[in-house]
Amino acid sequence: MDEFYQEISSCVKSPLDRNNIQPIILELQALYYIVRIKELTDFIDDHVSQLASYDSKTLSSALTDHSMAVLKNALNGRYCKEQRRMFNDVKELRLYAEELVNQYPVVLSTTFSARTAVPDMVYDYLIMDEASQVSIETGALALTCAKNAVIVGDTLQLPNVVTDEVKLKMDSIFKEYKVMEGTTVLSTAFFSLSVQLCQTSSKSCSESTTAVIQKSSTFAISASMVGIC
Repeated sequence: MDEFYQEISSCVKSPLDRNNIQPIILELQALYYIVRIKELTDFIDDHVSQLASYDSKTLSSALTDHSMAVLKNALNGRYCKEQRRMFNDVKELRLYAEELVNQYPVVLSTTFSARTAVPDMVYDYLIMDEASQVSIETGALALTCAKNAVIVGDTLQLPNVVTDEVKLKMDSIFKEYKVMEGTTVLSTAFFSLSVQLCQTSSKSCSESTTAVIQKSSTFAISASMVGIC
C-alpha cells in the first residue's frame, strides 16, 4: 500500500503556482478518488476472502445452540423452583388461566383456539406463523388476545382454501352486516391485509405493536422448542 501511495504522489504533474492553483486542485481531486476506490476495493476483497473461509452451516448451528442455551438458562432461573400444574382439558385451562400464564412461558395454539380456549386471556406476544394460510376471521380473532403481534407469512403463497359452504355462509353474514368489500374472507387474504394495515397505520394509534415479516426462505420451528412449551 505504501508503494501505491508513493506512486500516486509521483503522478502529480501540475506545477504549484500560487497565482493559479486550480489545475493542481483538480488533479488532486482526481487522485483522491483513485486512492479511495483502491482502498474500498481492498476492503471488499478482504471481507470477501474472510466470508469465504466461514462455514455457514457450522456458524448457524452454533448460533442456534447458543441461543437455545441462553433461553433455557433464563427459563430455568425463572421456573425451576415452581411446581407446574398439568392441564388435562380445556375446562381446566379456563379454570386455572392465571396459573397457565404464570407457569408456562410459551403456549401453542391454533388461531381459533387462542381466543376460544381461554376467552379472557391476554398474552404479551402473539407469534403467528404460516399467516398466509390463515383466514381473516380466525386471524382477527387471535389478534384480540394479545398486546403485541408478530405475523410471519409469504404473500406469494396460496391463501387458505375457502369451501363453497363457507362462502355461502360468509356471503350471507357480509350482506347482513354490510361488511366493506376488500376486507372479506372471500376476496382478501389475512396476511396480505396485515401487510397493508402495517404499511398505512401510525404508531400513535395504539400502544400495541404489530410486526409483519415476509418470509424470504422456508423455515420452521425447531423441534427442541416444543419441549419448552
